[in-house]
Amino acid sequence: MKSILLILIAFMFCFYGFGQNGQPANELFQAALTKAKKEHKNVFIIFTATWCGPCNYLKRGLYDVYNVQFFEKNYVILELYNHELGTKKSFENHGGDSIRAAYKGDTTSVPYWLIVNPVGKKLYGESGFSNYPKDLTRFIKVLKETSHLNDSELQMIYDRFNQLSRSIPD
Repeated sequence: MKSILLILIAFMFCFYGFGQNGQPANELFQAALTKAKKEHKNVFIIFTATWCGPCNYLKRGLYDVYNVQFFEKNYVILELYNHELGTKKSFENHGGDSIRAAYKGDTTSVPYWLIVNPVGKKLYGESGFSNYPKDLTRFIKVLKETSHLNDSELQMIYDRFNQLSRSIPD
């Protein structure tokens, strides 16, 4: 029963958290920074699109029932949608590309993920996300440098992302 509740909470956070589709990116960004200051956390920002496989893999890992507690304890997660196609264009968070450009992020591809401190100083940013061991190892190193996660928690996150990667269709 506890697992089901955690899954429901994770989905609610995913769909109703700071990744509100269509809302202005700057408003969401400012709200995330305010929350991060109040909670003494960093902000984990994902520039994403609904059609993007690597974006969905990254989000699946962040909101995974086993991982979500670690990420929510250490970060305010912000999803900013851009580069949507066709009927999904209304999902975009207007102004997201401006925020991304301010942090010197590649504005032509998704995902671009970024970690900033509560006053908005860039701690890390990278285009793309993959399930290759060297990339997951680098991701874990970034988490270690930008959070209070301990080695055991980081290993659990690595293992879970690795496990989830096997369920991704080629």
